[in-house]
Amino acid sequence: MTITVLFFGMLAEETQTSILELNTNSIRLSDFEKEVLDLFPKLKNMSFKIAVNETFANGEVELTSKSKVAFLPPFAGG
Repeated sequence: MTITVLFFGMLAEETQTSILELNTNSIRLSDFEKEVLDLFPKLKNMSFKIAVNETFANGEVELTSKSKVAFLPPFAGG
């Protein structure tokens, strides 16, 4: 299946892309995250949160071919 991956802020700068279509066999977010970190090893040393379909998610979330996975850098609100 193909998953849309979005990178924001310093993560987009590090990966040199803000959007990526990635073919995967991973069903769980935790496995998919490992695949992305293997593609972009520098992200392993960076802080980020992950959202699936605009909702913060943990590693047990199941992905579908319609999933959009966003890697979000730390941010502060006011």
